Amino acid sequence: MRTPTKQIAIIVVLVLSFLFSPVTLVAQTGTNDWSRLSSVATGTKLSVKTKDGKKVEGTLTAVSDTSLTLTVKNAAKEIRRDDVQSVHEVSKKGAGKATLIGAGIGALTFEALDRGCSRAVIVDASSAYLAAASDEAGRRGRTGAVQLMKGDFVTVSGKVPAASVVALDRVVCCYPSYQDLLGEALKHAETAIALSYPRERWYVRLFQFLETVGRRMQKNHFTTFVHPEAGIRAMIEGAGFRLVSRRGTLVWHADVYRRG
Repeated sequence: MRTPTKQIAIIVVLVLSFLFSPVTLVAQTGTNDWSRLSSVATGTKLSVKTKDGKKVEGTLTAVSDTSLTLTVKNAAKEIRRDDVQSVHEVSKKGAGKATLIGAGIGALTFEALDRGCSRAVIVDASSAYLAAASDEAGRRGRTGAVQLMKGDFVTVSGKVPAASVVALDRVVCCYPSYQDLLGEALKHAETAIALSYPRERWYVRLFQFLETVGRRMQKNHFTTFVHPEAGIRAMIEGAGFRLVSRRGTLVWHADVYRRG
């Protein structure tokens, strides 16, 4: 199922905001945010994203009206307020591992790592996508934090380690039996599971049908599926998870479930 890239990015960010959620102290949406830093204890670990795209992590040493100072590798680093895009408090709770199934070129993977995930395993059947994800991991200096596994997750799941979070990124619709996929994914999810999948609506089914016809005319036998939302939710909740977030678009749901 196709969906605009911008919508995919929105879904990804919304999902990750629930899975790995460091406290946002400053976001450049207004001048009052900066005052929140005055209540942060000295020694708190912070992650600062600057407007030029760089990220600086360290412990808070001091903050003034015009700048903040972090201790980074035993050295003081002052960052001007005007250069700051956002500041997050790094939470120990966010430092988990993630398994990302059907992660494609890695957009969801690197968002997870940026939001506090310590390590990610990407499982995808496409060699081209895995190669692109590998290149991007190298470009971002994340090679040591990313493990790549090629294959159908249901087939290779025995080789995939359990993780704090399992994310199914637009992959449920690629399986004729969502039960097989979810069954294996739920076994690997220690804390949470997130998934994006097509909404069960007539216009989505019509689009899926027309898309399939178009593929057949091109002798492409790949097929996508629109699965029952109630069945998906019942299976996940039956495994001991509860829905904590549902976002999405007219075509897609993006759900987050937590255990317990």
